[in-house]
Formats: sequence, C-alpha cells, structure tokens
Amino acid sequence: EVVGCVLPAVAVAGEAAEGLACPTLGAIEELDSILTDNQPQLVLVSLPLAMRDAIGAVAATLGRLGMTWRFMPTLDAQLAGRTTSKITGGLPTSASTATR
Repeated sequence: EVVGCVLPAVAVAGEAAEGLACPTLGAIEELDSILTDNQPQLVLVSLPLAMRDAIGAVAATLGRLGMTWRFMPTLDAQLAGRTTSKITGGLPTSASTATR
C-alpha cells in the first residue's frame, strides 16, 4: 500500500503535487518527521540524478532512521538507459535493515 509521496519543496508548492495518485505528505526537508509519523516498511526514492545532493541527504536520513529503502531511477532516466551504477556515480541505491 502506498502511503504517499514526499516531494522537493518547490514541487509541493507548485503544480507538480496536483493530480498525483497518492497523497503528498510534505517536502523532503520534512522527511524525518514524515517517516517518524508514518513508519513505512519500504521507502522508494526516485529523484533526478541531477539532484545528487538531495538524494544523498535523503539516503543519510533513511540510514539514520534505519529505514529499508531502494533508489528507483526516474522514468526519464530509465527510458534513456541511465540506470547502471556507473551512471549513478556511486550514489547509494539501497539499504535494508536486518530487523524492523
């Protein structure tokens, strides 16, 4: 079951959050409290590779909170074939916890 989406702040404030198939829970900057409030079993991270700093910050937050997560390239990146670890430049692509 999809709980909702967390978007970059600019997307939450703009039209990007409208019409999504799931509720918008807030902005990336609020990720810590969103995860604490919702306690998801799995987090999917899908941000453009150009947002490397945001991906790294999200990965750090997820790791600190012990969340199980996966990086899923954006549809644009998938269609362009930019999905290999060589292309992602060593960005973390997943982490899972042994116990939850």
